[in-house]
Amino acid sequence: MLGDKGRLAFDMPVAEWVERARAVLRFVDMPVSGAIARDAGSLPGGIHGDPCDRIMIATARALRCPLITTDGPVLAYAAAGHVQAIDACR
Repeated sequence: MLGDKGRLAFDMPVAEWVERARAVLRFVDMPVSGAIARDAGSLPGGIHGDPCDRIMIATARALRCPLITTDGPVLAYAAAGHVQAIDACR
């Protein structure tokens, strides 16, 4: 969607880019479990209602790993102690 909106530019089809990134970065898909979905719907503290951000936050909390992001509200949420995050701009 970000590519379609012109916010990200890819020099190949997105599916191919994802597969190459998966091979280089060795990341794996993480299914959204019932526990993650429940946490996403009831996150503590004040975080906006974007469902994708909430699922990413809940997944990071479940895996006990930091999010890497430039998203100000997510970084503020992390600064409040609700999730670990790394500012990708630093």
